[in-house]
Amino acid sequence: MADTWAGNANNQLVTFKAFLDGVTTGGFYGSYYPTAPPDTREVMTVGDLNTYGIYFYVNDGTMNLYDTFTGVSNSKCLTKLDFILQASFDISSTNVTSCLPMGLEDQILYSSTFAVGAQLYTNRALTTAKTFSSSRWIYNYSYGALSLQVNTSGVILSIVSC
Repeated sequence: MADTWAGNANNQLVTFKAFLDGVTTGGFYGSYYPTAPPDTREVMTVGDLNTYGIYFYVNDGTMNLYDTFTGVSNSKCLTKLDFILQASFDISSTNVTSCLPMGLEDQILYSSTFAVGAQLYTNRALTTAKTFSSSRWIYNYSYGALSLQVNTSGVILSIVSC
């Protein structure tokens, strides 16, 4: 475990100190409200997400609390991947180019990694694959404005930075 967000690998546990560093440096695309977590090396748990109102930003700059841990023990320790494996997407229609989203439909999608060849899922447990009626581009306003080309099975075919 590192004291900085960038210093933590995806499979390492996250401390409050590393989380706060991620918020300050922009490495973590979110924040907390209304209570600031302590600046300690204590490992964060699912229970801390609600205690400190930890959220991530979605496409319009609003926040989405980490309610996706419903049914998970509050004592579960969090890895960096737990914070980043979800992203807010605005799905574009099939006849639009990669960086010109239209016909937006905001939703949260999950993946163990957002890379070419990765599968998208509809749930945090990564057990329900996201499928589409046709191949398309999906636009992600979060994490630096990316577009992902996906096939009907929800597999990422290409990634374009917008």
